[in-house]
Amino acid sequence: MPVENRPSIPDPAGPEPPAYSNQTPTPDRTLGGGKTDGAEWLFAPAMVALCLAVVVIGTTLGMRLEQAGMLSVNSWLFGYDSKRVVADISVPGANDRSNVHPLFVVFFKPPSLWLQRHGMRGPMTAILFTAMAIGLTVVLFGYYGRARGLPCWESFLLAALLAVSASGAVSGVVIDTRAYAMLSISVIILMGAAGMRVELEPKASRTVIGFREAGWLAAGIVAYGITISNGLQAFIHYLAGHLGRRVVLRATIYGAVVLALGLAASYFSGAIMEWTRELWVVTPAERGGSLDHPIPHLLANFLLFSVVAPLQNMRPTPNPGLEGEWVLIFNDWNFSPLGWLLCAFWVVLLVWGVIAAWRDPQPGGRRLSAALAACFVYNMVFHYFYYVPFEGTWLYTPNTVASLVGLLVPLFVRMGRERESRRWIWRGVMVVFIGLLGWRHYQMLHGIPELFRGL
Repeated sequence: MPVENRPSIPDPAGPEPPAYSNQTPTPDRTLGGGKTDGAEWLFAPAMVALCLAVVVIGTTLGMRLEQAGMLSVNSWLFGYDSKRVVADISVPGANDRSNVHPLFVVFFKPPSLWLQRHGMRGPMTAILFTAMAIGLTVVLFGYYGRARGLPCWESFLLAALLAVSASGAVSGVVIDTRAYAMLSISVIILMGAAGMRVELEPKASRTVIGFREAGWLAAGIVAYGITISNGLQAFIHYLAGHLGRRVVLRATIYGAVVLALGLAASYFSGAIMEWTRELWVVTPAERGGSLDHPIPHLLANFLLFSVVAPLQNMRPTPNPGLEGEWVLIFNDWNFSPLGWLLCAFWVVLLVWGVIAAWRDPQPGGRRLSAALAACFVYNMVFHYFYYVPFEGTWLYTPNTVASLVGLLVPLFVRMGRERESRRWIWRGVMVVFIGLLGWRHYQMLHGIPELFRGL
């Protein structure tokens, strides 16, 4: 039976379970007397601690890269434009590539200039903001898990997995717009899950619904303003997070309003609106060549390397697009035995998660998972055409890694319902996996300056 939008008469048998999860998760520990589950009290402090750890580690490693001169060049680190973005954030008047990132400087330059007036160096503000963007992304993703019905432990593990993924780790240290794109996408994903809860609430007030729609507008404009191609992801999640016969019409109106407001804000902010400036990226003769075997390249980068980094035989190579410069790419299948083991575990986990999402008995949960899959496929198709031949492993994967990890939610819901002994075995295995990923990727980022010595 189709789910009606905010039904006025409840089912005599009682309300149906929420459509955004399989069922209400079994609490980790129930206290007598109607008290709140103990894990609930610990979840918020745990997420704050995880956020602080991400910010401190990201800032420390970012300062190490700056001292080695790696943030004053473009493209050397995985194709990231660190020099350009540092200037866009911290230098008055700098606003390059505003045809792709039209509102980026509007969001981040004012706080940077304010901090500089109070004694902080410009590049340091960029390092701090980048680490903070990933820290906030991780927190939002933890609460996304809660909005989907995950227990506290599973929500924390989901957020930690995103934090230590290769894309998350690199984006939080190497300065570019990627960290901010991840932050905007995590807001959109969370809005989809939270919006679904409001949609299924029979007694949702007009005020709550109004705030939800205002939040959607803000989230869409931010996503568009940071990277225009991510505006489509806002449309997809809006479509998935709403129900009713006119949902397509509502989503179309939402997309048109976001685009109109984004264009107006871009115009008044002085952004360059010449989209044709990007045609060189999709023209092989202009971009300097094409990638060999683009489909296997995309599948490897987006499905595997975005989570588990290939670290063996890392070395800078001459940049084919910029004569006399170097680029660190290493997007080959160079894994150590431990790396291959982590890859195998991740592939099993991902396949298991996709199967769980496909078999999710709740229509709302399937809609949210389908939105994540649609955003992932959209980026894969888009970057089959939009790329540069010297692109790094994680140049575009920050736009999809949250969707990829989010597809594991139905699996995490299922494991959170297992009996206690199995739950703790599952959690222990995930802690080991996340710990090994985090340690490998920390070592990779810490060792980058040594790779460029003598060049």
